[in-house]
Amino acid sequence: MKLEFIFHKKDRTPKILIISLILLIGYVMVFALALHPIKAAGSTDKDNNVEILVVYNGDYDNFIRSLKIDDSFEIDKTDRISELRDADDYDVVVLLDPDVDEFNDLEINNLTTFIKKGGGLFLLCGPNLEDESYLLEKLNILEKSADMGYNDEEYVLTPKDEDHEISKKIEWNSAPDLKDILILHDLNDSVDVIIKGYPISKNLEQEKYKTLIFGERDLGKGKISIFTGLMEDAYNKEFKLWPYFNYFIYSVIQDCQDEPIPEYHQWEYSPVPHLFEQILLSVYVSIVSIVAILLFLTVRRRSKLNPIDKKSTPDKKDEAEKMEATEPPPIISLEELKLLEKKEIEELEKKTKIDLKDEWEQIGTHRQISGFFFSFFLGLLIVMPQLVVTTFIIPRYVQPYPQASGYYNFAYQFFQAIWMVFDVGTSFALAKYFAQYRVKDPDKAIHYIQIFVWWQILTGMLQIILIALIGSIIFPQTNMAHMTWIFISYSLVQYPGFFLVFIYIFQGQQRGDLQLVGYILYAVVLNLIGQIIFILIFREWGRMNPIYGEALGAGIGYAFGAYFAEWSTFFITMIFFKKQGFSVKRIFRADFFKQELNEALSYGVKLMIGNIWVPAVWLFQMVLIAIYVPNYSNEFGYFNLAYNLVIIISFLALFANSLLGGFSEAYEHNRPNLVKLYIYQGFKWCNYLAFFLVAVLLATGDLFILGAAGPTWARATYYLGFLIIFQLFGPYSWIGDATFEGTGKTLYAGIAWIIEQMLRAILLLILLMNFNNMIYVIIAYIPALIIKNLFVWIVVKKKISDYKLYPWTSFIAPGIAAIITYVCLRFVSLLVWEIPLGDKIINVLLLFVVGIFVFMYFFAFLAGFFGGFDSNTLKEFERAAAMIGGVGKLTQFLYKITYAGCKISPLHDRFKVKIFEIAMNEAYTLTLEKEQLKI
Repeated sequence: MKLEFIFHKKDRTPKILIISLILLIGYVMVFALALHPIKAAGSTDKDNNVEILVVYNGDYDNFIRSLKIDDSFEIDKTDRISELRDADDYDVVVLLDPDVDEFNDLEINNLTTFIKKGGGLFLLCGPNLEDESYLLEKLNILEKSADMGYNDEEYVLTPKDEDHEISKKIEWNSAPDLKDILILHDLNDSVDVIIKGYPISKNLEQEKYKTLIFGERDLGKGKISIFTGLMEDAYNKEFKLWPYFNYFIYSVIQDCQDEPIPEYHQWEYSPVPHLFEQILLSVYVSIVSIVAILLFLTVRRRSKLNPIDKKSTPDKKDEAEKMEATEPPPIISLEELKLLEKKEIEELEKKTKIDLKDEWEQIGTHRQISGFFFSFFLGLLIVMPQLVVTTFIIPRYVQPYPQASGYYNFAYQFFQAIWMVFDVGTSFALAKYFAQYRVKDPDKAIHYIQIFVWWQILTGMLQIILIALIGSIIFPQTNMAHMTWIFISYSLVQYPGFFLVFIYIFQGQQRGDLQLVGYILYAVVLNLIGQIIFILIFREWGRMNPIYGEALGAGIGYAFGAYFAEWSTFFITMIFFKKQGFSVKRIFRADFFKQELNEALSYGVKLMIGNIWVPAVWLFQMVLIAIYVPNYSNEFGYFNLAYNLVIIISFLALFANSLLGGFSEAYEHNRPNLVKLYIYQGFKWCNYLAFFLVAVLLATGDLFILGAAGPTWARATYYLGFLIIFQLFGPYSWIGDATFEGTGKTLYAGIAWIIEQMLRAILLLILLMNFNNMIYVIIAYIPALIIKNLFVWIVVKKKISDYKLYPWTSFIAPGIAAIITYVCLRFVSLLVWEIPLGDKIINVLLLFVVGIFVFMYFFAFLAGFFGGFDSNTLKEFERAAAMIGGVGKLTQFLYKITYAGCKISPLHDRFKVKIFEIAMNEAYTLTLEKEQLKI
């Protein structure tokens, strides 16, 4: 495709895009400066420096590099125990797993004398100490003849002495687990256990299985600190990449000397924004804000001076409402339509101003079904490599640190909530009002696109002020300080915020094929490409700069990967948009009227009544997790891996959202039976695919995780079952939301969210306080979502539409098919798993192909055989399948398999959808009223 097609002379690139790209370059430059490798000058006054002797004999390069970060530490290294005879020359001695066979009473006496005079000893355990407790007994850390044991099970860390400075100033709940530690039994009573650990499998028996991780005891005027985690380079790499690790080492050295420990954000070597970075961010945010305001004022003035759609005035709304209040035109039956001669069809086309042969212009549920199946099969073809990437390549080779995945998931959920608040429903308003006004007033419909664009630009300015600028000052002082740079980078990703505008336009057009393809490209393909590229870049950057480290670098890389995906999606979907013959320039004008802005915001504010509870409870949830769930960064990582697998069910939310425009068209233009048909089809197809996907995930999910990600990520299987159950109830909520939003009943949507979120918050508080386990976060979701769904569909029944769900075709037939599919697929999966194919990833890929591309057709046959379709819905399935190009062959074959099941079924046409024909007649008469769309 030639570049001229994208930016031809008649439709030059809007200046707003050029300015946005300049701001993007500025954003990258700001981060390059703010995250430059830091090497502080350190103190030039030798009297204020700390003299440290490090005694070791092994590979401790990473630990020593962390110790050397603070330039006030003057470090001498030796592998000779005899150097302890000169210990008086130092302030602190660090023993890294000393070889006790080299100790004699003279060295030990020199060491204890040094400590009694006021020196500090930092002792780190390792395999050498496991073999002999002599040194620990001499230092009165252990009782005589004490037992010690080496452990390789994951231990979760939590404070024991919560009043100690090292407990209070470090967010220990964010610490990765320690896998390699030395278990010390029979501690001397003089040892104060500051940080304890317990096996991750013994969450409910913490006190019974607790062991010393970090402790100390006074000896004369000095102090001995002991840490039982193995710190040699080959051990506990995750812990050494923890953003608090360097600060922990620094704090221990300070504490050994009874020196004050500054707060995390006050230590100049902590990976948080300090004064220079805060000034840099304030300059960038100020420039962005000034540019945004001036740009809007300029575009608004020029739009008024050069109006395009003079007929589209505030009075148009009143005219439209009068037209919509009139009786609908006479219904033409489908049989009569078939009898129309070619000339009559041509006359009708001229009269209606649209091409009636274009299936995408004809109103009806076939558009949503066709668009969804096109995207579904395209998505499946993409999901296969995507699952290999997310569950095999990324966790093993690109980003092997669960804590970094946890940071990303934490920040992502946080900002999903924040963005939802600032959006004020304008994205939903775009799709809803575009679909509503597109029928009779296309010019007015375009105004809602412009409202979305400028709302995102101007409110995005507020977001980066609040999060990037103010957050750079406030976040470092909270228990989420270690994630400050990730929060900042994610807040800047949101600006200018209009990246998905074309996807929302496609939703309003009910071009489900373009909408869903655009979303798949964004959420799957481009997001993964961005993640891989930028995670690797920032991991290397973090490796070179130990103040940040690889794990935190990977977390920041996720944010930059998201920014790459946002921009890439914008330009690719812009090409889709322009291929329809539309102008990009017009959507960046500001032709909208105050009345239209008020209408969009009034609609959105009603959504916000409920929406604001979603981020509030998310924030509440994150606070509870940070307080009550030990090792929450890693747990988020395991959770996220499982979620990445079951998220395929969330794909159905795209189908539910694609119904929004249909609801708006049908409801606002008085087509009640068409509304009923949209509701029925929403339930039918969401159940059809959700039941199938649940069967596949239950049968293969645990094997997929173990085979793809490996044993390091095995704990992700712990979350799998509950996530599948939670996702099973999601489609009913998504369809309900689309119904409320499409019909303008957003107040009820808000009430439903309030009910769900309040119940979720109560359950979260009760369960996390009592069980300290993240699995209860998911458990709290399930009853809250079920109760919300019951409320939603009772209200829809009473206030919007007296719908009928036809239980046999919507629930029972696909349910029976799913149960049989699960049983057969589980049996086949266990056989495939045992095939010796070398790396289990090959077995996993084979499972995926068999589970999806074989058993889907098996499921389709069963659904048809058990009466899941009547003649009308089967014919509509055929119509939708015929509209799809490319991967449409897969859908057409699915239809044929379904048809084969229906043909031999004794239940076929026993459960007819009685509203189908009259609903489709309503759809046809509405199609005749459509005006031609010009952008």
